[in-house]
Order: sequence, then structure tokens, then C-alpha cells
Amino acid sequence: NMKMFPLGEEQLFVALHKEHPLASSSQLSLEVLRNEPFILPASNTGIHANICNLFESAGIRPNVIFECDLDLRMTLVALNKGITLISESGIIWKKYSKDICSIPLQGNPTRKICLLCNADRILSEKDQLFIHNIASYYHDVLTEFRSSHAR
Repeated sequence: NMKMFPLGEEQLFVALHKEHPLASSSQLSLEVLRNEPFILPASNTGIHANICNLFESAGIRPNVIFECDLDLRMTLVALNKGITLISESGIIWKKYSKDICSIPLQGNPTRKICLLCNADRILSEKDQLFIHNIASYYHDVLTEFRSSHAR
């Protein structure tokens, strides 16, 4: 049983090689991505479920060629082996190849980002301060990213 502390919502982007035919698009729809070689996040990650639900809601079955962690996904994209979806924090925290570009998805779908802890745990004053500081830092970094990447 877990206790959830919401931090915010992040927009999802399509990550693809800068020389991919879709790289010059200002936005991409899931329909356009239907037949693209798609690299899905590992099934033990929260973003895996977010992406699968997104495609399922649109009635689209992506052409999944591989499932793996974020670093390998981005390596494969940098090698122009496929495309993937990535959230804003994935773009912020990881500095990937200059051969990768990120393009917003049509409709600007988002995913929720939360901190979790055991629901039975009684949070000390220091725990609460830690959660507050993480939430403030996350908000500030995301705000800065969004203002610097406004289209």
C-alpha cells in the first residue's frame, strides 16, 4: 500500500533521429506513427503503461520492434533504428545525442509524476521538508524547461 505525492504532469514527445522524414514536423499524431518502427519503454516502467494506454485509446497498435530502458531507447533512436516517446523529464535529465530531436504529440498528452512512499510510514518533519523541496525543485526545473522550449 503506497502513499502518493503528486509533483505534476509532463507532456509526451516523439523522439526521433534528426534526419528522419518526420523530424521537421511541428507536431505528430499517433496515427502518423502507426507504422514507424517503435521502441517501447521496458514493461516494468510507469511510462510503458502510459504509452500503451495512449495508443490503445486511439485504437492504434504501434509497430513495436523493441522494449528496453531509456538509455538504450535513446541510443537506438540516435542510430536511426526507430522512434520512441519520451516525457519532459527524460529530455531534461538526460543529455542525449545531438542527432535526436523531440517533437510534441498532437493533443499534448501528459503523464502524472509522483513520489511514492509506504502508506504505513509516518512522515517526519524532515521527510515532509524533503518532499516539499523535491516538489519545488521539480516545478522550477520543469518551468524553466518549458519557457526555454516554447514553440
